[in-house]
Amino acid sequence: MARVLCALVAILALGMTACGGSAAPSGGAALRVTLSEFKFAPDRWEVPAGTPVKLELKNGGTVEHDFVVEKANVKVSAPAGRTVEKTVGALTAGTYQVLCSIPGHKESGMVGTLTVK
Repeated sequence: MARVLCALVAILALGMTACGGSAAPSGGAALRVTLSEFKFAPDRWEVPAGTPVKLELKNGGTVEHDFVVEKANVKVSAPAGRTVEKTVGALTAGTYQVLCSIPGHKESGMVGTLTVK
């Protein structure tokens, strides 16, 4: 009976792990970011180098915002009140500035830092 119970617990644990709802692509990382006037929340992120990154951008603001990773060719736009998901390719190690490229938004403080290790 104890063996059956242990086996059942192990199977359930594996099932919950497999269906854990991770937003990351297989072998990748996930970033969930809320955009608003005029900030990213959070505004600092860390992801592993060499793996795809799934972005989930929730625009809680009243105007369009975007998420631009300078020097990494990443730009994802999110209309007001919408959530947008996009998986971007693997990034190389380094520290990148993130900003909203809508005119005036960066200057209003809509910036962040992405560290890729």
